[in-house]
Amino acid sequence: AGVSEIKPVLLLGHTDTVWELGTLKHMPFRVDDGRVWGPGVLDMKAGIAIAMHALGLLREHNIPHAPVRMLFVSDEEVGSHSSRSITERLALESQAVLVLEPGQGLEGAVKTSRKGVGVYELKVTGVAAHAGVEPGQGASAIHELAHQIEILKSFIDFKRGLTVNAGLIKGGTRSNVVAADAWAEVDVR
Repeated sequence: AGVSEIKPVLLLGHTDTVWELGTLKHMPFRVDDGRVWGPGVLDMKAGIAIAMHALGLLREHNIPHAPVRMLFVSDEEVGSHSSRSITERLALESQAVLVLEPGQGLEGAVKTSRKGVGVYELKVTGVAAHAGVEPGQGASAIHELAHQIEILKSFIDFKRGLTVNAGLIKGGTRSNVVAADAWAEVDVR
């Protein structure tokens, strides 16, 4: 819909949520006193519903507007790896991109910018040894990884909106072996 001689406006959203499979059992979707509750309602089914309603009103009242494209991806919460190329292509073809993410806090203020995100792998190599017989011959990769994570935590600055989270950690082979390898996945925003 809209005037076709000009570049479109892209409305961008996502349909995935951070909630684990099975969440609906303890946090079911419901409508209560005119409000909708449930996983993904705020982030970001509400934005999708508002966009659909707004476009319906434009059409119903025959209001002239730029052409509109809508792209709803299903991998935003996990880094947009599959959808990134089509999102970038459509964004470059558009005069504007409006991301339908919700406002934050009780005020629900409109977001006009967004901080970046980086996901980093931290790999540590140690020296394996028998933990009960010759622990001094080893160097624990897990202990060093824990130390490095503590250093990374020192960069957290809530006033500036800088967060660091080691969300995944793996390491070692058995409890009686000084760990030769350890790994963490760290989210920085």
